Amino acid sequence: MIKLTVKSVLMLLIMAVFFSALWIAPGRYTHDLAAIVNKREMLTKTRHPRIIFMGGSSLLSLDSPSIARATGRQVINMGLWGGLSLRSYLEEIKGDLRPGDTVVITQEYSTVMDKNYVAFINTNEESKKFLMLLSPGRHLKRCWRQGRLFEAFTMMMQLVQMKNKALIQNLLTLKWEKIATNGYIYYEEEFNACGDRVRPFKILRPLDSAGIRFSPPDMRNHLYLNDVFLTAQKRGVKLLYYFSHFPEKEFHANQEVITALHRQLRANLRMPIMNTPEDMVFPEDYFADTVYHLNTKGEAIRTKKMIQYLRQYL
Repeated sequence: MIKLTVKSVLMLLIMAVFFSALWIAPGRYTHDLAAIVNKREMLTKTRHPRIIFMGGSSLLSLDSPSIARATGRQVINMGLWGGLSLRSYLEEIKGDLRPGDTVVITQEYSTVMDKNYVAFINTNEESKKFLMLLSPGRHLKRCWRQGRLFEAFTMMMQLVQMKNKALIQNLLTLKWEKIATNGYIYYEEEFNACGDRVRPFKILRPLDSAGIRFSPPDMRNHLYLNDVFLTAQKRGVKLLYYFSHFPEKEFHANQEVITALHRQLRANLRMPIMNTPEDMVFPEDYFADTVYHLNTKGEAIRTKKMIQYLRQYL
């Protein structure tokens, strides 16, 4: 019995060492949210002053190279997914901001005025997993204090499994250059040097999320931005807020609550607001597959407007 116990302990130690090695080693992941690692890496390596876009997937089609040419600044598109807590995302990258940087923040309407989606943002496991990759030590300490170590270990196991799948895939396809690098396995194929999506979104009808009716605005979903603003001010970083694009039909159906949101933000946000909700209301044929994803025609207009807004503040 004692021998079996010793063997079991040794086996557990070997497994722990092996798991730790896999966790620490660089590697790619098969899930597209691992692009957060590539985008963070891009942020840490580019020279400032920069224009940094923060938000969900509504930013992915942005034409950052055109904005860079028009403004003379390096542009970094950190946009990724609406289900990723923007509050947590900003918390992760605030230490990478440098004097002279300009951070442009947007919140898709669903992320702040759809109660079910707000609850999903605050509880979904996918975002927690990939935010953990940005600062694992801090997340493990927090889980330890909150008594959630098993949850943290489960997330780490899932991430290691994804890393192993990506490693096998890269070995089989002879992608040697990716084996010792981090992030999403297809990042270079799907994103440009600024972090924009390379391929346009597919055109689908009806638009996903069409017909949704928003709840009245709740400033608790926004006031954390004032804390971010104060931190940015101390670092010499400029923060700007802009209202996202939205289809005409959906805007008119939700106009009352969107107008209320606009009033609340004007009254309570400390950072400048670059536009009004009406400025970004577009016809349905400017959209691709969802009420937040623009097609190439819509993106050309959004990017042009963004350049005009930025020139007023830079």
